[in-house]
Amino acid sequence: MGLASAVGAADVAADVAAVALGERYQHEVKPLLATYCAGCHNLEKHKGDLDLGVYAADTEALRARKLWKQVATKVADGDMPPEDEAKQPSAEERQVIRAWTASLKTLDHPDAGPTTLHRLNRGEYRNSIRDLLGLDYQAGADFPKDDVSDGFDNIAETLSLSPFLMEKYLVAADDILERALLADSVVLRCGAGALDLVQNGKRQAGRPDGKQRLIDGAAELATTITVASAGDHVIAVRAGAERSAGAAPLLRIRVDGKEVHAARIAAPTTATDVITCTVPLAAGERQLTVIIAGSGSSGPTGDAVVVETVEVLRLAGGTSPAASSVLI
Repeated sequence: MGLASAVGAADVAADVAAVALGERYQHEVKPLLATYCAGCHNLEKHKGDLDLGVYAADTEALRARKLWKQVATKVADGDMPPEDEAKQPSAEERQVIRAWTASLKTLDHPDAGPTTLHRLNRGEYRNSIRDLLGLDYQAGADFPKDDVSDGFDNIAETLSLSPFLMEKYLVAADDILERALLADSVVLRCGAGALDLVQNGKRQAGRPDGKQRLIDGAAELATTITVASAGDHVIAVRAGAERSAGAAPLLRIRVDGKEVHAARIAAPTTATDVITCTVPLAAGERQLTVIIAGSGSSGPTGDAVVVETVEVLRLAGGTSPAASSVLI
């Protein structure tokens, strides 16, 4: 919530409280004052230099909080009405006046001091983008590490906004906007567990709700995609690897058996990264395969690779002139 929104909400809450207290004054407190107090504290007698007739309207009554505090004390102590008065309020009636007077403190606006605008930390930024746009944006990969105070990274006074971070925000906004606009052109967006796993000659079918895949050694992830219309498409695979030795594991992307991209999985499993390529695809069913090739070792002691998500998105604008003659 922004500062202006917070102030506005506080004002609305105070207005609601004032209306409720005004109604209680008219229906609960004022009748008691008329019965037990107004006979002495009126314009004519004016005992104690007090004329309760001035407070006939609840708006006037709510302004006299200091007065009602004194009244409540005298009523609670039994000083008012005086002992020689024939009419005396019951204990329950005295409590009504005390309770209403105590509730007046809800109308106070204590000065809490200056408020620091809260900048989102990396986790909050990622969650906000996911909730608003349905995109999993890994802010931690590009944004600088958040400042920490007393073990917490979400304290407003500690979270600074440097020119470098502002530049990263602008770059991220362009990236997020581009991905959001591509949402209507999604060919495939799923967890890697939705793809079939082929390893050691065995095929394990994927599940529609499958999440990530943990792969130990060489393996393939395969699925069939349906391309609605020909054009340039982005294939994106989010993965990370725990390296045993030597070069990082190699990730290869193939469409209909033809390799279209290859890259090393440099990111660790704790901070996965996206490997992408732009490929012209023809309309119709296409066979998509993601191949994990180890760095030379396999089995339990080899490279452990985590593949989290696989996406295929059609770029806006359809087929580019340069790609129209080389559709896969």
